[in-house]
Amino acid sequence: MQQHKNSKRRELTEEERVSVILLYKEGTTYHKIGEEIGTSRTTVGRIASGQATPLARSEFNRERMGVFQKEVSESCMEEKRNPS
Repeated sequence: MQQHKNSKRRELTEEERVSVILLYKEGTTYHKIGEEIGTSRTTVGRIASGQATPLARSEFNRERMGVFQKEVSESCMEEKRNPS
């Protein structure tokens, strides 16, 4: 989590950005995603609509995203089966 120079805004990690995309694809609202990730609805919207910096330009990053996406999906499915 890096802070932008001269800004209160922080840069989201790659994992957080992937989480935003996955949650959005599952139908979660921008507001709810923003609360969960700790960012604004505007930032969530930019990431979800593809206006943010592209992810996974390298093969290594694509592999990491694939593993992370699988883990997040499995975690979401587990939460749906066993709600708190």
